[in-house]
Amino acid sequence: MGYGGCDYDLGPDEAMIVACDVPEARYWSFVVYSYAWFEPLDFANRTVCLNNAQIAADPDGRIRLVVAHSDPGGQNWLDTEGRREALIAFHWVLSTTMPTPEDQIVPFAEIDRHLPDFVARANPQQRAAQVAVRRRSRALRFRR
Repeated sequence: MGYGGCDYDLGPDEAMIVACDVPEARYWSFVVYSYAWFEPLDFANRTVCLNNAQIAADPDGRIRLVVAHSDPGGQNWLDTEGRREALIAFHWVLSTTMPTPEDQIVPFAEIDRHLPDFVARANPQQRAAQVAVRRRSRALRFRR
């Protein structure tokens, strides 16, 4: 098992791109946590966490996530809920590899210049469907 994380400090017009090789693991995820209580953010209504079943891996064997205050249109978006500062943790469970994520802060307007053309995109309807699945999953998990 492997895990780690980092904090971020993003201005209103900045984003963080996180990239690494796809881990060879039974389960893996990235989660945004609040500083105050080290609690995950609103995982039922926002894309503040993504796991191996939800993340679109790129054809080159890497994953790329965009951490941003607003939706950049990429499949692998981690929503900050507008929080300037928070923590991001990653987990590799039953893993035979331990890739190390790398991050880069970029201007929000220039995200596409820092991502390969083949990175999966998500339109507003796809994002709404993604959130709807999250809500149903949370309701099943907590029986609400």
